[in-house]
Order: sequence, then C-alpha cells, then structure tokens
Amino acid sequence: MATLLVNFTVLSKPELIADIRRRVGEAAKECGFSEDEIHDLKLAVNEAVANIIEHAYEWRDDQPIRVNILGKPGEIEIRLRDFGKKVQKDQLRSRDLEDVRDGGIGIFLMRSLTDEVIYDTSHEDGTELILIKRHQSAVASMSASERN
Repeated sequence: MATLLVNFTVLSKPELIADIRRRVGEAAKECGFSEDEIHDLKLAVNEAVANIIEHAYEWRDDQPIRVNILGKPGEIEIRLRDFGKKVQKDQLRSRDLEDVRDGGIGIFLMRSLTDEVIYDTSHEDGTELILIKRHQSAVASMSASERN
C-alpha cells in the first residue's frame, strides 16, 4: 500500500507549475527513482497541470488544484484534482505527431512518460488525474499479467 508523501493545494497559475514539478521531483527521489525517471515524471506532471489550467479552468488563475503524491518502494502516484470543467473521456486523444505545430501532445507525453494515466470523473465536479510511474527495474521484473 502506498504512503501519502505530500499533500498540498495550489492555484491554477502557470507560474506555480515549477513548484509542483519540484515537489514531485523531491518525492520521486525519496522513492529511489533515477534522475532520468524523475525528469520524465516531472515533464508528464507539467503537461497534466498545463492541461488542467487550459481545459478545466480555461486559463482562470484563481482556481484550486489539489496535489497528492503517494509512494511505495518502486512506485510513485501523483493525483491532480481539479474542480473545473469535467474531462470528457471520449474526447481524449492526442493529435497526429506528424502534424507539427505547438500544443496538443500533452496526453501523448503523459502516456509515454508514465506507466498509467487514469482520469477519474466520478466526482460531482471536476476530474482527478492519476499518474503512476514505476521504476524501470520494477516494471522489468513484473510478469505480463501483473502489468495489465
């Protein structure tokens, strides 16, 4: 079972994303992740928070984003909870990467850089985005049935 490492709330200001990345990096280091894994995780979290600010809150910078970081040996889980416009799961898709332009690859990056991306829309309002990353050594030692 995972242990709560960090729990905090920030406003939906783009300039606060760096603080979230820093805290995620510290927690991931506590869990024994490599610098490369930490970099990937911080990039995925950056994209997730940017998407919350843009899509859930439509650039309003006074809205709460609750961050819970849980960890256990070999695994870290970042939960990002917004109270804005609910994600429509059937509309979640990355654009074609051959279509070279700014934006639109956040979902692709989150899915590429973490092991699981879960959108919990069961709340009355908003969405909780859950990013799970496992040590590569832990992933390699899991059987195929454990990974699915």
